[in-house]
Amino acid sequence: MLNMAFKRAHSDEEIDTLALHLQSLRTSGDAIRPWFRKNRDVILELVHSSWSWDAIARALTNAQITYRTGKPWTADWLQADFWRAQAPLKGYAKRNRSQTPVPSGLAATTLPNNSSQINATASINATASSNVSTGEAGKVQSEKPAPRFKAVSIKPFEPRRPQTEGELAQIEQNRMHAFGRR
Repeated sequence: MLNMAFKRAHSDEEIDTLALHLQSLRTSGDAIRPWFRKNRDVILELVHSSWSWDAIARALTNAQITYRTGKPWTADWLQADFWRAQAPLKGYAKRNRSQTPVPSGLAATTLPNNSSQINATASINATASSNVSTGEAGKVQSEKPAPRFKAVSIKPFEPRRPQTEGELAQIEQNRMHAFGRR
């Protein structure tokens, strides 16, 4: 059995007070998982202090912060759903844009606000021909060559060719070596 610290049981008045506080953080029509993401710090602060998942579940149910079914929260269900809401959404994972490669020629190109005054194509071509680009704060960085990929051709289907006498003899020899004589 696990040896874990138990948190004190909160009275109904304390749970009602927490329910009013949580209800004030919610606007009508908010979906549950985005609300969990938005109020992550509040809920984690409660959990890390003296509040149990069960007490928070009861407060959320009292505040009527539930799914449309109105099913009351349980500690296990709340905890699982809360952590599931913290996972990055598909396609919205935070990307470190500083590590993404910048296309050659566009790194040093800065167009003025009125782009009609400059020929953008000439500016891009001029910077693309240089081997050096300026990064953040004017630091000079040398560009790495863009990776090259070989063209792919799909080979048409060919039926299996018959095996030669030498190949058949080698297969038989391997079979006899592995399984013994029959």
